[in-house]
Amino acid sequence: MTTKKRFRTALKKSGILSLLDRFYEGIDSRFKMRLSQKLGLIIFVTFCGIVLVGATSIVQLSRLNSDMEKALTENLAAMSLAEDMKVQLSQYDRLIVNYIRTDTNDGRKVLQTSLEKLNLQMKQNMESYEKIATTDDDQKKVAELKKNWQAYSDAQNKVIEQSLNSPVVAFQLWEGNLSASYKKLTSTLDDINNKNVQVIQNSKSVLHSTYVSSWVITLIVIAVIALLAGALGLATNRYFLKRINRLVEVNKVLADGDLRVDPNIRAHDELGQLATSTSAVIANLRVIIGQVGEASYQVAAASQRMAVSAEESNRAGQSVAVTVQEVAEGTSRQVERSQDSANLMNELAHAVGEITTTMDMIVGMAEETSQVASIGREVLETTSEQIDGIRDANTDTVEAFEEMYRQLGRIIEIVNVITEIAAQTNLLALNAAIEAARAGEHGRGFAIVAGEVKLLADQSSKAANEVREIVSDSQAGMETMKAALAGTNKRVGEGVRAMNETNRSFEVILASIEEMQEQVKSVASTTDAIAKSTQQVLGNIEDVAAITEEAAASVEEVSAATQEQLAGMQEISSAALVLAGLAEQLDHSVRRFKMEEALYGNTSFFDTTEAADAAEDSDQPAELAIASAAALADLEGLFIETVEEVADEMEEDDQAESAATESADADETDTSERAKAVDEDE
Repeated sequence: MTTKKRFRTALKKSGILSLLDRFYEGIDSRFKMRLSQKLGLIIFVTFCGIVLVGATSIVQLSRLNSDMEKALTENLAAMSLAEDMKVQLSQYDRLIVNYIRTDTNDGRKVLQTSLEKLNLQMKQNMESYEKIATTDDDQKKVAELKKNWQAYSDAQNKVIEQSLNSPVVAFQLWEGNLSASYKKLTSTLDDINNKNVQVIQNSKSVLHSTYVSSWVITLIVIAVIALLAGALGLATNRYFLKRINRLVEVNKVLADGDLRVDPNIRAHDELGQLATSTSAVIANLRVIIGQVGEASYQVAAASQRMAVSAEESNRAGQSVAVTVQEVAEGTSRQVERSQDSANLMNELAHAVGEITTTMDMIVGMAEETSQVASIGREVLETTSEQIDGIRDANTDTVEAFEEMYRQLGRIIEIVNVITEIAAQTNLLALNAAIEAARAGEHGRGFAIVAGEVKLLADQSSKAANEVREIVSDSQAGMETMKAALAGTNKRVGEGVRAMNETNRSFEVILASIEEMQEQVKSVASTTDAIAKSTQQVLGNIEDVAAITEEAAASVEEVSAATQEQLAGMQEISSAALVLAGLAEQLDHSVRRFKMEEALYGNTSFFDTTEAADAAEDSDQPAELAIASAAALADLEGLFIETVEEVADEMEEDDQAESAATESADADETDTSERAKAVDEDE
């Protein structure tokens, strides 16, 4: 047993299919949808699923973009400002030292101008940082930074004032209050950097969790939509197959001649209309077969009575032999024509069954199916274009990440330059310390300055290394995001390919609908055959009517000369027996059709034969020949009336079928290929 069969067996045992069928039939009985509406519902559910998946992806991408933008615009900007202020602070401190050492007024003016510029830049940077400080913690850092900067500015002013009077005291102030304020400012800026580094690390974790949740939500939505669309498609498929198989079984039973069958399909769509039409055809066949059986019974009974009368009248004479022979020949031709008419009626019923089965299945839903398939293809094309837009947006995002990656590389290059400058400064400080040592007591202050310069160089090198590490971590995070977006682009591309495959499936559906038109051509041919058969039946019936009229005239002659032509009644008896045999054959053919109620009462052909034999054994007077002749004339009149009624009914049916043939010819080109497609699907 294959895996597919095992899966079907497990579904049947679990009762899921039965529950699904009852649920679908309940919805169908409540909303009374047509076939086109049911197919449209499947397409609508699939479309909603695609839209929902796309919307979910867009929302998740927006969240990722928002978090990334926040990390880049706020935290990295804050780190950059903090580093700028640290560099400016170190420059500020170096200018103050130079200011203390300078003896000329011109040099002090130049340094004063530089200090004012740095002061302005520091204030601008603090204002910029205050603008992007959105949290309470950031605001506290801003207040602390301003406070420390104010303390540093006050200490700096005192150092500058004292440098004009006593450089030694100014150096002492620089080493004391100014250095303490410098360290506090540096510590505050380091705290700002550390805080933003931590925020970036947290943002990285949040981005990863958002990425994982996006995957989970998208997979859940896809699974739910796939389950819903699959269940709806399976229920619709089982709904169609169940009713179509029932109609196939009904037609097989009808082909075997059993008219007791009933489609018993209660539906409000085209399949229900087809079942109703089939029930009407079965009811009409019951009526027609019943009428034919009744007529055969009457013919059999009348032929037996005619045979008995002919045997009794045979004793009266042989003068009517020639006329009776003509009557016998005419009656024989009449029976043959009647048999041909019965065969043509069977062909007509078979052809009508084919027309009903094919036309009711095709004509009602072919055009609507084509329109729904076209709309579905347009919707798929629109969705594919939207997914292409999403892929383009992801590509732009990846390019933005690559540009940012290059900018971070530039930052690393700048940090390397700062590191080299710090190393050179450290070397210069070492040389200055050596020179101060050589100078002895006079170089003591210079040695202090050299030590501070060395400390500043070490701090600059350390800060540069920290910046390099932070930028490297940011580059690694961006590489991860770029890979994630590349994976998203790949999945979006797979979605586009899946949409293209679905679009091609709709094109195959449209091609199949066009092939249905060929089947309608076959239906038109069948209708033409029915029309021809009907015309032939009408011709045969007219011949039978003419022959019967000739027989009636001959019987009137026999009735006028019955005393002189009793001998010819033997031939009439033989002809009556032949007619009885043909009536028995017709009765046997009619009894092949099984119906719910008896059409012949409790009397059969053999009961009539026994009654005729009993009458033949009894002693009847010779005057019975005259009564037999009159009965024969009445029988022939009744037979002519019956044939004329059948001819009228056949003519009406022929007119209706001709109208149906003209309508089928008009739609032949449009529906023949659709009928072929239906046959292939079955």
